Amino acid sequence: MPLVFYAKADYPAAMSVIALPMNLINALAPPVLVALLSEIGVQAVFMLLRMLSVLALGVLLLLNTVRGKSPDME
Repeated sequence: MPLVFYAKADYPAAMSVIALPMNLINALAPPVLVALLSEIGVQAVFMLLRMLSVLALGVLLLLNTVRGKSPDME
């Protein structure tokens, strides 16, 4: 997906910037989820995950509109 938003020459640099936060989130997600499950319960965690999914969809739609307005990146 990043290749859609970046020029081919900028792709390696963009992926290096994207990879670190993505890897940190992937590493921290399981222990945070277990802590949330034990503290606030299953229903509250499912509600939180639903809200985060809707937020992610909104950001994706926003990125799509931004991509549509930018000049050709080839």
